[in-house]
Amino acid sequence: MQYSSSNRSCKMTSTKTEVVIVRPRRIDVFIKKAILNSRVAVPVLMDLGSKYTFIKESTAKFYNLNIKNEETDFIGTWHKYRLPGQLTKTVIASITIDGVSPGNIKILVVPDNVMKYQMLIGRDWLGQPAIDFRKTRKRFIVSSRDHSFVDIIVTPIPPWVKKATINRKHKIRMTIDSSSYYTLIKYKLVKKWNLKRYIVNKELYGIGKCNVLIKERAEAVVEIDGIPITTDIYLAENLIPDGIIGKMWLNHSLVRFRKTNNNIKFLKKKSSIR
Repeated sequence: MQYSSSNRSCKMTSTKTEVVIVRPRRIDVFIKKAILNSRVAVPVLMDLGSKYTFIKESTAKFYNLNIKNEETDFIGTWHKYRLPGQLTKTVIASITIDGVSPGNIKILVVPDNVMKYQMLIGRDWLGQPAIDFRKTRKRFIVSSRDHSFVDIIVTPIPPWVKKATINRKHKIRMTIDSSSYYTLIKYKLVKKWNLKRYIVNKELYGIGKCNVLIKERAEAVVEIDGIPITTDIYLAENLIPDGIIGKMWLNHSLVRFRKTNNNIKFLKKKSSIR
């Protein structure tokens, strides 16, 4: 899913010293170029958190893709809902990234005002058994595995979920979402952990008018597969998963991972891919 912020103002509740935020790298390694129908190049976001692949309606029309009407249920991070007139259009097209093309795939067409990027590549493409990918320090690389490709993916794989440790003692399962800038955790969990919290005024929103008001944040060490990164976590009351690992953590130069057995394995520096 894609999430962004409408207000970045922030103030402290108990001290005048602001917490240092670990910012992601300026270079977004999850932005790639894709070739549509072996003809045109389109910038895309590799969205590990999205169930489906999306394209803006203006982009689909510009490249003369055949748009069809089709009702679709869409599950967001906070809600499950049907969006009549919003996500009811599809196109069939082939997508080639880093020379890898699994064949034709059904792509959901969305109005331009609900998505920042021209295209999002979701798990219905990334999750195919024949697709491999890995993130190095500076690149996100797609490769093919020795499997047969299948046209028209119908059922995307479940979300990629990892076991995480907060401040080296609190255990939590977190969904990987490379289009969410922020790392989010359910409010009730952070409150139970008794972490120091700070007041913020921030509204997050995503595809399909999925939004929530974040009122607090906390600083914590989030560790996955032995990789600890200090970052801000934002508290949301109505998340479906317990937590979401966003780009602020994933885009860090120390974070490397690869797709392994249809899951994602984070790699320590000594065993990382060059």
